[in-house]
Amino acid sequence: MEGSKGLELKSIGAFLITKMDRISIYSSDSFQEINEVPIIVVPSTTREQNEIICMQKSDDEKYLAVIAGKNLVMNEQKHNQLFIFIKGDKKSTEFKQHTKLSVSSMSFFDNVCTVFYFKNDPMAKKINTIIFSKKDSIFEMNFDTKKTNTLYKFKTPLLSQPEFFCMNDKQNVFIVASPDDGLYYTSKKRSEVDLDDTFNIGCIKSALYDNKDSSFYILCNKFEGEYGIFLILFSQDNPNNHQFLVKCKNRLEIGDANISILTNKEAGYRELVIGYKVIHVNIYCV
Repeated sequence: MEGSKGLELKSIGAFLITKMDRISIYSSDSFQEINEVPIIVVPSTTREQNEIICMQKSDDEKYLAVIAGKNLVMNEQKHNQLFIFIKGDKKSTEFKQHTKLSVSSMSFFDNVCTVFYFKNDPMAKKINTIIFSKKDSIFEMNFDTKKTNTLYKFKTPLLSQPEFFCMNDKQNVFIVASPDDGLYYTSKKRSEVDLDDTFNIGCIKSALYDNKDSSFYILCNKFEGEYGIFLILFSQDNPNNHQFLVKCKNRLEIGDANISILTNKEAGYRELVIGYKVIHVNIYCV
């Protein structure tokens, strides 16, 4: 279904699929629906319909965070509700609602990226914090107390709501990017790097962090002001330590792009897969 979101739950051999205001749970073996997440999205009073716009799981797959709101123009969203669910025992497919927050009236929730992460704090007794990014900062929110804390405020804010948010496993190196510009930040050095200026790129289409190589990937549609397919690999420690894996100036615009890493432990290989749609041409390339 167009606009649906997916999320794999390896611990129970299943995956979640959103359908506007519903979340269904499907078996990874039979592809049959086996359960449903009990979510109630507030009805819309305007033309745009309230729907599930993003979701994320904790590393242990015990917690599930879901944001409902409205998809607006220019790939921006209006966030209305934040739901936190807790799964039963390790093999259970049952989710129970832990809390529900109305975020539409929270000013700090404007222009928040739809990609977010549960905070991994080894000193915390339980998971209760989510890390978000927006145009001007990276912040965290405790969903039990509703308290927020700004982790870093950008020297130069992004031009629009970020679409991409990646971080390393230690959650101390970040990439925040909109299609027009991108920023790199490391809390270890308290340093910020403007990625579009550093690489001379534009039209950012996808971003990915690889924990095996401790590196970031960025797929973009412009380099030196010209259209094409450009894939950049750089170290999490230094964006200046980078290389172009793909540099093809073909004057074509692309959309619906994605970067994935496929791993086959039995065969002993890892593959980088890029997918994108060519605009104005009915072709999807992989």
